[in-house]
Amino acid sequence: MKAKALSFSAVAETPPSSTQALLNAFSSPCAIVNSVGTVLHGNAALSRHIHLNAGDDICSLLTGSRDCSEFLRTMLRNRSVNHYSCTPAAAISEFFISSTRIEGSQRRWLIELQSQQQRSSKFAALTRRRKETIDQRKENFRLSNEVTAAQSLAHIDPLTNIANRRTFDEELIAHCERAYRERSWLSVVMLDIDNFKQINDKLGHAKGDEILQLVAGSLASLCQRDGDICARYGGEEFVFIFPQVDIAGARHLACQAVAAVEALAIPHPESSVSTVVTISAGVHSMKPVNSDPETTAEQLSDAADSALYRAKAAGRNCTVHFDSGLVVNPVTMSLHTPLTETAMQRS
Repeated sequence: MKAKALSFSAVAETPPSSTQALLNAFSSPCAIVNSVGTVLHGNAALSRHIHLNAGDDICSLLTGSRDCSEFLRTMLRNRSVNHYSCTPAAAISEFFISSTRIEGSQRRWLIELQSQQQRSSKFAALTRRRKETIDQRKENFRLSNEVTAAQSLAHIDPLTNIANRRTFDEELIAHCERAYRERSWLSVVMLDIDNFKQINDKLGHAKGDEILQLVAGSLASLCQRDGDICARYGGEEFVFIFPQVDIAGARHLACQAVAAVEALAIPHPESSVSTVVTISAGVHSMKPVNSDPETTAEQLSDAADSALYRAKAAGRNCTVHFDSGLVVNPVTMSLHTPLTETAMQRS
């Protein structure tokens, strides 16, 4: 095939003395013909298999004048005639003719004749290469999907099927950077299932896992916007990221979360605050003033966690905002006096 590629492009630059040797590089019958189909040069295969020599008419291979004129018209009209089929006048099998005009020549064409077997072999090879290409693309697509799935699993908590701690950390830094750039509010809500250890001790870890899944589903349903994130922080702790949400909005969403979990009415025989599973929430909201997003993310997380500790100290099943220290009961939405450190220690 390399000889063919070189011959087609080099014929126009080949001296007449070398034309014969160049044509003989083809294993299939080849000839150089003029615009009326007269053979100017032919290779050994042309003489041996087709019985055509220099001076003969290429159209003598065709069954009638109509076939000959049709071939010549097509040859003259197009620079390349790929697999033009014809029936030879001699008692040989059907041949397919390919014709390519020689650039820079005196209206000469390089003609190659291929038998049905040769053409079928080339077609089979082309089909095989095409199938190999398709198979390779399918394999690449499969591998790409596996990589994507693996990357997705690395950011999902396998038990609850929501975002994991890694995702929260990465997303919080990104949101802090964006909030600083846009001078917008950013809120974080930390949540913890009340008396969860007693659930595992009394009902078993299987029941505890089931409750974690139910709570996670309820909390995740509160994420109504593209930027909202609900993640499992670790153990029985969960966390929200609410971009562009101020203090009042974050406190309202935290109360919704606490009320939603209590509304699940999951029995909790060992709870110190209710007969059903409840959660406590700590909230912190801010407009970042530090250009370092990692520092801002740490401040938000620590403040929300401190507010969650205050909610636990206030009796659980409630919401506390870090800045105000107000304790909000999600059922009555009533505000209580902020706890002093002494009161927190007594609780």
